[in-house]
Amino acid sequence: MSHRSPANGERGFALLIVLWTLALLALIGSHITAAAHRMLTRSISLQAAAEASAVADGLVKQAIFGLLAPSARHWPADGVVRAVRFAGGSGMIVIEDDSGRINPGAASPVLLAALMRRVGVDQVNADRIGAALSAWHSADSGSSAAAYRTAGLSWGPAHERFNDPDEMLLVLGMTPDILARLAPYMSVYTDGRVDISKASPLVAGVLQDAGADRAPTVDDHAPLVVNITARVTRSDARVVRHAVVRIDPNDDDAIRPYRILAWD
Repeated sequence: MSHRSPANGERGFALLIVLWTLALLALIGSHITAAAHRMLTRSISLQAAAEASAVADGLVKQAIFGLLAPSARHWPADGVVRAVRFAGGSGMIVIEDDSGRINPGAASPVLLAALMRRVGVDQVNADRIGAALSAWHSADSGSSAAAYRTAGLSWGPAHERFNDPDEMLLVLGMTPDILARLAPYMSVYTDGRVDISKASPLVAGVLQDAGADRAPTVDDHAPLVVNITARVTRSDARVVRHAVVRIDPNDDDAIRPYRILAWD
């Protein structure tokens, strides 16, 4: 009968420990490699997004310079898609004139209700929200404030015009869905006059429904408020930049002939 010596048993146990240690180190190594690969991939993606964002910012500035350029090189705010090519991708620029949009901080309840009906809001809610939007900037809206308290809200009408489109979500009855439908036809940055010659067919219909003034606005010296959309497409990134810009070469308070009103 043979007997295993204690030395052989110890060597076998030591070999087993070595093998398990090597396996553990290999597993740790594979995790480190995978984590490094993920970090490298994320870093490359972030760099691509940053580069695309910089190009989109440049396209917005190019649009502003086009708006300010002399007649031969001038870009009108006509809603036309302007294609741009650059190394590694492509882009597009769209410039839209806000003077054809309705300012919810200056419009009457009738006009606002007509707009909401045109975008699919039912008559009852259209009238209610239209009145609430108008009351938001009204100097006398005590009864409206009471309605907010009754609804359990801690705020009420601000008695001033909207400074940002998202402020309309504070208005009683307004929802993100309704605001999204209204957004293409509204601007909080205009003086309140709607230029029918720049208005979309839907806004023209709203003015007709509300019996509002449909005469074109003719003022060559009035500031121009535009929406600029710049889209950049690369194989590794896509970026959309949106800006609202006020163009006014006669603005003595500005160091440039334009002001950025919104940027996202």
